[in-house]
Amino acid sequence: MIQKLVIENFRVLQSFQMEEICRINLISGRNNIGKSTLLEAMFLFMDHAAAESFMKITGFRGSVINGNTSLWEPLFHQMDNERCIRICVSENDHESCLTYKKTRTTCRII
Repeated sequence: MIQKLVIENFRVLQSFQMEEICRINLISGRNNIGKSTLLEAMFLFMDHAAAESFMKITGFRGSVINGNTSLWEPLFHQMDNERCIRICVSENDHESCLTYKKTRTTCRII
């Protein structure tokens, strides 16, 4: 069971930390504050081996990418792809982290 979640530089979440996660957690709030983003970050963490994970998340929202925006840019906080996306999950007192860095043509785990 997940005990702690840390998300950095992902969509609307510049820095987010959730501790003491229980079996059932309710997440509520106004529109556009990060509820869906939280779930997308967890999806990205769990599905990180699939190369198309970023495309799936963009597709879930029905986002349209124009010629001036890369596929991955909207996933970075304020489209700042100079900073890495970092997602860390603690389970059973073991922490695993994924760090996504934008390269010239793709986004990769480092």
